Amino acid sequence: MPAHRKPVPGYLLHQQSGRARVVWTDPTSGARRSRLLPGPFNSPESRSAYRRLLLDLEAGPVVRPNPEGIPLAEVLLAFLRHAELRYRDSEGKPTSELREYRLIVGTLRDLHASTPAVEFGPLALKAVRQSWVAASLARSEVNRRVNMTRRILKWAAAEELVPFDAFHRLTSVAGLQRGHTTAREKAPIGPVVAADVEAVLPFLSRHVRALIEFMRFTGCRPGEAGRLRWAEIDAAGPVWFFRPALHKNSHRGKPRVIAIGPRAQELLGRFRHVEAGEYLFCPRVAVA
Repeated sequence: MPAHRKPVPGYLLHQQSGRARVVWTDPTSGARRSRLLPGPFNSPESRSAYRRLLLDLEAGPVVRPNPEGIPLAEVLLAFLRHAELRYRDSEGKPTSELREYRLIVGTLRDLHASTPAVEFGPLALKAVRQSWVAASLARSEVNRRVNMTRRILKWAAAEELVPFDAFHRLTSVAGLQRGHTTAREKAPIGPVVAADVEAVLPFLSRHVRALIEFMRFTGCRPGEAGRLRWAEIDAAGPVWFFRPALHKNSHRGKPRVIAIGPRAQELLGRFRHVEAGEYLFCPRVAVA
């Protein structure tokens, strides 16, 4: 039967030294950790060091006296635990960035799991980058993943899991340049051909068709149109305004205003029966 893991580190007497010995469970690896505190047991100095340790454990995922020895796999695990909370939208759903970080962590773990994090330098990053090039990823995607890898080590440096130099050395790796790499170039994404849209519309349900037409009339993003509700529409003037509570830059505190002109207003008029707090374009309701 596994030993009980206390959520708070225990403050214990170390008989041989007469000092306090703190025991806790590493949240990233599940391993048992311990540390001797300065000063005699139960002294003000010892109690102060104990309080600092509690604050360190609350602020960061792991506390180590010698971060140079941490393997990269442990840093990656700590980052993923952080990312699980950090990269979620206002509704608590995982963002696409979280999925992308999981892919990157998978590659790093496959190639450098046992490598000490402090030894993961520019050449190691270039080797990881080459694995993405060999996997036929586009040059822009490879550069983006390299930047995200650097952000992982930057986070680890801020948490004092690795020295700052471990992150700073990775900034020396320049991005792949067009015409100077074997990485493939991705064709630019252009707009959908209008004739293709017109050919598809007659075969769609009323809600999905209205969703597509609303995006065409307003230029809003699919995620914004899918969350459209009367409660977020200002219909006081000749031009209506849609202010989505959740959008691409909502986590940065930036407002988003989408103008709704006459044609889009006429389109929305077909959904007047929808309650103010309900989504206007709901395929589930259409199917029901």
